[in-house]
Amino acid sequence: MTHQFTVYTNPEFDFDLLPRFAEEHECTYHLDFDEGYIVTFSSENIDYLEEVSDQLSFLKQTPIEEYTI
Repeated sequence: MTHQFTVYTNPEFDFDLLPRFAEEHECTYHLDFDEGYIVTFSSENIDYLEEVSDQLSFLKQTPIEEYTI
């Protein structure tokens, strides 16, 4: 079972740290653009995603949801 959520970045968001941040939290990410850059994080471990969500709580984000590939 895989889970994901999306973060809406702000001008201060440091994209250079994103690969290391995702690796340290054992999740993957996907960048997209929709009236600004958005980052979708995904992982099979919901605990890891909850930690990512907590650390990025200063940004607008969607709830963590289950999805099928």
